[in-house]
Amino acid sequence: MKKTLAVVSVILVSACSKSPEPVVATPAPTTTPAPTAVATPTATPTPAATPIQAATTPESTPTATPAVKTDDKTVTTQINEWCAVTTPVNAKIGDAVEIKVALKNVKAPTKVDCHMHFKKEGGEYGGFWVYAPPQDVSADGSFTFNFTLTEKEGAVTAVPTVFLSPDGEFAHQTANCAGGEFLVSR
Repeated sequence: MKKTLAVVSVILVSACSKSPEPVVATPAPTTTPAPTAVATPTATPTPAATPIQAATTPESTPTATPAVKTDDKTVTTQINEWCAVTTPVNAKIGDAVEIKVALKNVKAPTKVDCHMHFKKEGGEYGGFWVYAPPQDVSADGSFTFNFTLTEKEGAVTAVPTVFLSPDGEFAHQTANCAGGEFLVSR
């Protein structure tokens, strides 16, 4: 009996679900291997300008590179190749927190926004938490978003979610990533 093997390229992406210039990935054609052949999956690197177009939710976003403390109160996390965030090490409900987003190699003009999502005890995704207005992006640079952490049942970790959009609307995003999470206490 012949077996049909579909060869699919494996493409690894960083914490970003999309890059500012998305393309659509297509599977390789179907082949029929010889009966004694052994198929070995291979990883195909993706050029920076041609990443996969796919959406992820904050809870399914891969882990970012390790965070680097910038001082005793903040930490900077490089989420992916185009976005780094600086967040507080921790915060309390009622605190005003500042999230700094550094963008690099982003196709402008566009808008950047940062929404705060949260995780529950045990790491379960909790949902959307707090909104900040979008900001215009005309070139690479840093953008500051201010939030007040209002009471949210079950919230123990804040997760900044950064996205690019031509109009600042999450529904029209062209790229997004989440990371730089920090603990929240009462």
